[in-house]
Amino acid sequence: MYSLVPLKLMVEGLGSGDDLSVAVLADCLLLNLRALQQAADPALTGEDHAFGDVRQALIKVLGTQDWGPQMAEEAIAFALEQCVSIRDAMLTVQA
Repeated sequence: MYSLVPLKLMVEGLGSGDDLSVAVLADCLLLNLRALQQAADPALTGEDHAFGDVRQALIKVLGTQDWGPQMAEEAIAFALEQCVSIRDAMLTVQA
C-alpha cells in the first residue's frame, strides 16, 4: 500500500530542494497518485478531488518536457496501470 509522503521527505538526501530534477518531481507526483488511487475516502479519489489535482500537476510537469496533455495522460495511465516509473511509461508511450 502506498502512503502520501510530503515532497520534502521524499527527496531528502538528494541535495538542496532547489535542484529537483523534473524526473524526481514527476516520480514523486506519480507516487502520490498511486496512494490516492487506494484512498478509502472517495472524496480524495475522483478527478474533481485530490487525485485529479495531482494528475493535473503531473501533466503540467511533463509539459515542461514538451509533452502535450494527451501524451502525458497516456503516460500517466500506463504508469499507474503497469506500476512503472513515469520515465519508463514515457518511453513506452513515445515508442
